[in-house]
Amino acid sequence: MKIILLISLIKIGIFNLKSLIFNKNNIAKRLRINEGIRVPKVLLVDGDDTSEVAIEDALKRAKEKGLDLVEVSPLSSPPVCKIMDYGTHLYSQKKKDRKQKKSQKQTETK
Repeated sequence: MKIILLISLIKIGIFNLKSLIFNKNNIAKRLRINEGIRVPKVLLVDGDDTSEVAIEDALKRAKEKGLDLVEVSPLSSPPVCKIMDYGTHLYSQKKKDRKQKKSQKQTETK
């Protein structure tokens, strides 16, 4: 059912197939946070606790802790969400990307 709907959305041009592919340079643009998550139930990872809860309860737990609800695996069923500080996550991701780029070897062609 989901595959048929996805194929029909791709055919009529509403959904772009490239948006399903996670490019490492655009990972921050692909993650949905807080109210951007539009599914009724999520698999919530909160430290060592993992449970399937309604999105309203997950958002409530995140707000109580003063953190963000981040959808880390949108393609699974139900989507996996994690409670974390999104700003810190972005900073560490960019720092890791810069470190990897710095350690790459450049090759010259003659």
